Amino acid sequence: MFEDRVIRWIASIDAPGNPIDRYCETFQIHRQSLSDSFDRGADVLENLDSFSEYWSGDESRDEVVLFVVDGSPEGSLDLAALVDRLPPRTYLVALLRAHRRVDDDRVHVIGVPAEDDADFERRCGGHLSRFMRLQPRGSFFNPPKSAFPKGRWTLDSVDAYEPSIGDAGHVTLRHDGLTYDFLQNLRQDSDLLIVFGQSALTRKIVELPLFQRWSWADDIPGASFIAINDPNLYLDDTLNAGWWFGTTQRDTAREFASLVERAARALGLGPDRVVFTGGSAGGFSSFHMASCLPGARVVADIPQIDMRAYTFQGEANRAAQVAFGAPSIHHVPEELLHRVDVTERFRHEQHIPEYLYLQNVRDHTHIQLHFQYFVDRTMAMVNEHAWARHSGSIELYSAWNINRGGHFPLNRGDTTDRIRRFMEPRTAPGAPPRCSSSGGCERLG
Repeated sequence: MFEDRVIRWIASIDAPGNPIDRYCETFQIHRQSLSDSFDRGADVLENLDSFSEYWSGDESRDEVVLFVVDGSPEGSLDLAALVDRLPPRTYLVALLRAHRRVDDDRVHVIGVPAEDDADFERRCGGHLSRFMRLQPRGSFFNPPKSAFPKGRWTLDSVDAYEPSIGDAGHVTLRHDGLTYDFLQNLRQDSDLLIVFGQSALTRKIVELPLFQRWSWADDIPGASFIAINDPNLYLDDTLNAGWWFGTTQRDTAREFASLVERAARALGLGPDRVVFTGGSAGGFSSFHMASCLPGARVVADIPQIDMRAYTFQGEANRAAQVAFGAPSIHHVPEELLHRVDVTERFRHEQHIPEYLYLQNVRDHTHIQLHFQYFVDRTMAMVNEHAWARHSGSIELYSAWNINRGGHFPLNRGDTTDRIRRFMEPRTAPGAPPRCSSSGGCERLG
């Protein structure tokens, strides 16, 4: 029904917490949802009236699709009354367990046969997903895909890497039994270099190398990027994540930080214009690399901090066995603890990078085992050591995924907004305002 028109807004007119609300949160499309812009209660008709009052103040020519669900086997929703009260520029999608016909071209009725309430909710989520997929490519719900860079370079040592400005592509560096794979686009006149870390994978369904989030750099004007594949994954095909532990002899996080520094210099950028970012395992590696490159910053989302506290101990144990030959993560030698614990890395490098730590408050396990540990350890370091003084910001948010629960990071738009703001040029507090040639002034810091 909507394949040939671009829809910018959707809204649910059911009571809060309905299946559409839950799947909007799971799909992280809250930027396109108006559901929280008007008052909603238990009565659908009153909710529609509340939306109509809100929508009447919108002077744009946008159109909105309203969703309503009725999971009752007998069908209790008064569709005719809803149709009579639809405001202008509005369409209605009704997901009904008991299908009915409506003769109105503004209304799309979808029958949702289901075995039980849980099955009905899953099917509603499937129909919302289908609506998003069928939107035209380049629209709000189906944004354009960036073309994968075509360049390809294979080098036989780390020292052979020479950053190529203006060329984009896949770089492979093989050195002493380890393989670094990364995707890069070092753009001329960039003022920022973003390094995208890699979250855990499901090895049974993906092929290596896998570069995550690289297209997000397109949302940040003037940004070059490097997207990295964990070299430890090549050491054992059962690993879903390697956390850049390296090996007993090789500190891969430190080695790769030096490659990033080389790329930044080629762009004419100092370390302060480099940001390492990633979620979960990608946040873990981002902290490690930034600590090895003083001046660089970190935007980490729901990161692991101490792998000895990781929920899935089997995964952590296997990664430690592959990297160090240790029987388990708890048997990693003391001299290598900085590879498996972010705060030990800080102590080892005697440097805590400037960071923005993003934490989903509904990720209860990471709050207890990683986030709180990070806060306690860094505060203790600051009290004990002059080198530990640093600038760090923490942002808590709430998100829930029906399948993945609370260990669920922010979406593309929310993340790139935060990276952009975090990396804006700044001056010291109390400094005079920066003025442009047009006469406008802005106080930073």
